Amino acid sequence: MMSRREGRSGIDHEDPIKADEEEGKKAEGIATNRRGIMAVIAAMVGDDQKWLFELRRRRAWSKAANPTMLRFTRPLLQASKLSTGIYGLAVHPNPLPELAKTYESTLAAFSSIPQHAAYRQGAEALTLRKLKIVQDANGDIAQVEKQLDEGQIEQAILIAKDELGLVSKMKEWKA
Repeated sequence: MMSRREGRSGIDHEDPIKADEEEGKKAEGIATNRRGIMAVIAAMVGDDQKWLFELRRRRAWSKAANPTMLRFTRPLLQASKLSTGIYGLAVHPNPLPELAKTYESTLAAFSSIPQHAAYRQGAEALTLRKLKIVQDANGDIAQVEKQLDEGQIEQAILIAKDELGLVSKMKEWKA
């Protein structure tokens, strides 16, 4: 335990100003070494906490490196998806072609609804936008999920199939 007159370095000084000057010189000398600011901070807190600053420095480096690493491994992670995490919703083996086919079927089904119907105009515009997102993705499932903002790609397929079913029901209800 340090006494009131003891500096951070553990040296007992009669004059607190002199102790601060010595601490400043020690800190200045440390700041010129390779590690820079981390070494200054570690010297000020003492040997018992140096490991903490080293750990934080390494974590900051690893967090900065992760996005690059994930960019290259994204296709591998998509191929190895085992579960959606949603009860009753299985992983689709090839979701993008299925989603595009469903959107195209929905657009074809709109032909039986009159052009002036508000439902057809709104739903057709939305389906065309979603189809364009799927076609422009170049096989990147994560990009499609982000742009559609409908959850996982399997959920987007269910939503598209529900919309296709709704088109036939709208024909019945309007007839």
